[in-house]
Amino acid sequence: MFNIFHSIVQKSAAVLVASVAATFGFIGQPNTVVITPRTPILILPAPTSTDSIQEISNATSVLITPLTKNPIMSTIRISALPPQSPKTEIKSTTEPSQPKPSPVPIAPAPKTFTPHLDLSGGFTPKLILDRTGFSVNQRMDGAYRLLLHTTTTASSGFDWDLSQTSIGGTAPIPKFDASFSCAPQPDMPPADSSDQNPSFSVSTSYNCVISLTDALLRKENKEISFQTGAGRLVVKASNLDTTLKFNKNTNGFVLDNQSAAPIALTGLTFDVSFTALNTSSPIVLRFIQPDNESTLAEYSLRDLPTDPARAHTSKNTDMKASFSFIVKPHSQRLLIVQVFGVQPLAIVGINPEVAVTLRQVSIDRSDINTALLSPVISWSCIPYDPNRAAQGLPTEQNCH
Repeated sequence: MFNIFHSIVQKSAAVLVASVAATFGFIGQPNTVVITPRTPILILPAPTSTDSIQEISNATSVLITPLTKNPIMSTIRISALPPQSPKTEIKSTTEPSQPKPSPVPIAPAPKTFTPHLDLSGGFTPKLILDRTGFSVNQRMDGAYRLLLHTTTTASSGFDWDLSQTSIGGTAPIPKFDASFSCAPQPDMPPADSSDQNPSFSVSTSYNCVISLTDALLRKENKEISFQTGAGRLVVKASNLDTTLKFNKNTNGFVLDNQSAAPIALTGLTFDVSFTALNTSSPIVLRFIQPDNESTLAEYSLRDLPTDPARAHTSKNTDMKASFSFIVKPHSQRLLIVQVFGVQPLAIVGINPEVAVTLRQVSIDRSDINTALLSPVISWSCIPYDPNRAAQGLPTEQNCH
C-alpha cells in the first residue's frame, strides 16, 4: 500500500512541477515562483503502515482532500500560500524633532510725515522772506525793538534782527546779505553799545522794508508796518541809604515814565513792617514831595498788628495812600519815603529793621502799563560783631 501511495505522490508532484513550469517559466528564470511550505519541508523517513494520511498532510504544505472514503483514490489539491512579509518595526534612536515655529513677520515701522517747506527750488531770498514774521517787544527803557523770526520747517527756524548785516551761512541755509530802511528812522544805539539793534519810539507808526540778497545777486524785499505802544511806567527802589539810623531814615521809589505823555501817580498799595523797634514813642511813615519836602501822606506804625511768622515783628499789608504825583514824559522822578522815630531794641540775636514793599500803583492813563521792579525799600542795622560790640547789641557804631 505504501508503494502505491508513494507512486501517486511522485506523479502528482511531477504534474504540479510541470504545470507550474509551463505557467511561470523554468525554475531559475527571473519569473520563477517558489512555493514556500507552511513549515520547512523535511525529508521524512519512509512511512510506516501505521502513519495516517492526516499525519503526512500536516508535515507538508500539500493539502489533501479526500474525495471518497478510499484514501488511495484521493485527489491532491495544492494551494500556493501568499508570501508573508515580515513586519519590521523601526525604532528611532533620536528624539523626535520638534516642529519649528513659523517666523513672526515684523511689521515695517510706520512712516511719519513732518510738514516742511517746499525746498525743491532751494532757499532763495523770496522763500526766506515769505517765511519771515516779526514781533515788536518793549525794552526795559520803554523803547521798542523789532524781532524777526524765519520758519524753515514745521518745528524749527531762527531769529534775527535789524542789527545783522547777513543771515544764514550754515547748511542748509546759504548766506544772505541783509539790509533795511524805515520811515521814520529808528534810534540807532551808540557805536560802543553791545546791543546794536535799533530802537523804536513809543506811540509811533513805522513802515520798514527788509531786503535780502543771495550769492547770485537775487534781491527780494518785504515791507512791514507796525505801531508801537504808549510806553510804560517803571517803578523801582532807589536804595539811597539802607543802614537803619536813630530817629530819621530816608529812601525812595524811582518812577520812570517811558511814555511820550505825562503820567499822574494817583495812589499806592503797599506793605510795611518793622522788627525790634521801641514802640513806646511814635514811629511814622511819610511819603514826601521831593521838590519842597512837603508830606503827601503819613501813617503811624506804632500800632501795627503783630506778625505771627516772626518774633518781635509788627506788620500790616495792603495799606493805601492817595495823592497826585506828576511824572513828565520820558523822565524820572523820586518819590521820597521816610521813617521817623526809630529806636532799636537791645535784643540779642535780633536785627532791627524796617521794610516798605510796593504792591501796586494807580495812574491816570489806561493806555500805559506799569511795571514794578524790585520795589522794596529796607533799612537794617549793620550785622552785629560780638568781638567789637558789647554783648552783640546795637550801638551808635553798628546801628546809628
